[in-house]
Amino acid sequence: MKMEVKGSERGLVRVFALALPKAEAAGFVAAPEVEGGDWPLRDALGATALDPDWVDLVHPGELDELGVAGYLTQGLGVAEGELDGARDRLGALTDPVVILPSQAFAGTAQTLTPRSPLRWIGTFQEESAAPVTERLHSDSAKRQPSHESEPPAPEPASSRPGWLMPALIVAAVVICLGLIFAGLSG
Repeated sequence: MKMEVKGSERGLVRVFALALPKAEAAGFVAAPEVEGGDWPLRDALGATALDPDWVDLVHPGELDELGVAGYLTQGLGVAEGELDGARDRLGALTDPVVILPSQAFAGTAQTLTPRSPLRWIGTFQEESAAPVTERLHSDSAKRQPSHESEPPAPEPASSRPGWLMPALIVAAVVICLGLIFAGLSG
């Protein structure tokens, strides 16, 4: 089986069952400590690029009533309708599960050739965020009354005399000139 991953891919989630005991699964999925080192997950996927920050290992038995389907919809935003034909398959999983959103492929176009111990379960579309069509209102955005006395509002500029500032500037210039002439004659 081959899977094409486009470099521009966004919003897809690939799910694989991992036919390994729980104790071995973490080591299989863990990225190498040295860049370019052996990485069993990358090798089993046939991937050329894989971002370990986006690789998710899930143990179905630890998800309780949520299950893998709930984890995908509630945790990763997969659209409910995407799982219609896969719910029984997802609910029957007992082996560890590797979940790879589009970001796991680091924006790199590549062809995946998954092999044992991986078994592809499905590829699902994330739900798109709906655009906001109405203005949002929040009480926290409204001005709250203050318990302290507020300083008086500044006097509007139109009530101050318009001649005051120019008069102060002229006075400052006259004083400076007077000091300069006094210094030259002294």
